[in-house]
Amino acid sequence: MKRIELITATLALSLIVVTVQAQIVPRYGEVYEKDTGKMRTKEWIAGEKFFRQDYIHDDGKTTTIIFRADSAKFYHIDMAKKVWVAFSLEQLTKGTLSGLSGLETVSRSSSRKSLGSEVIEGAMCTHYRMSSVTVHKSAAFGEDRGSWDEWIANSDNIWRQRDDDMRPRRYLVHRNIIPGPQPDHLFVIPKDFKGMTVPAGGMLEMFTGKTEGQIKQESDIGNKMQDLQDAFKNLNDPGKTQEEKIQEALKLLEGVNKKNNNN
Repeated sequence: MKRIELITATLALSLIVVTVQAQIVPRYGEVYEKDTGKMRTKEWIAGEKFFRQDYIHDDGKTTTIIFRADSAKFYHIDMAKKVWVAFSLEQLTKGTLSGLSGLETVSRSSSRKSLGSEVIEGAMCTHYRMSSVTVHKSAAFGEDRGSWDEWIANSDNIWRQRDDDMRPRRYLVHRNIIPGPQPDHLFVIPKDFKGMTVPAGGMLEMFTGKTEGQIKQESDIGNKMQDLQDAFKNLNDPGKTQEEKIQEALKLLEGVNKKNNNN
């Protein structure tokens, strides 16, 4: 699976967390681009237990995302290649999926404001302005702020229209909704598919084989070794007098002592 596909998938997964937590009405439904009529996804929700979304690409291929509450994991599945990658719900909600400590979640809040009523897709809906704020551990990453509009049907509490997060100022509509229990087999990973689970060190460890801490440690050691190499080059410089070489040696020892004391 290409890295860029996996990274893109994690962005979509972060949005699906909200969907799973907020919409637990068992059902099947199809999501279309309102302006083009193109089908974007098919979705199956089995209450709070299972969720499945089939994303349809322009070339007709399908990427499937399944959430299972019994394992508390999301499975990103490439149906054509028969491979999957699993992410834990905790990694998504705590912001540890990337493996970068600065992106860990310190706090998350959300709110919604009613903007009135409107008929969408034949159903009377309440129009909401949804907002969310995620604060990261490192100030360098700042805050993630988002807002979007969503129209939820008063009759069944299922959304009928929402902002298209991939295409600004356009909408997605929810059609062919069939409420009710969904077959269990839809949420099962095929036995002949192969996959892996993102390790505790996140995608950084999965891609590099090393955690952020290990990479930082190796980088620090590398910097120290370079300093030593540069210093020894000065000690071996044939153009320097013996006195100058002694001074360089003293500077080297002083520098090493300072770094050891700082660590």
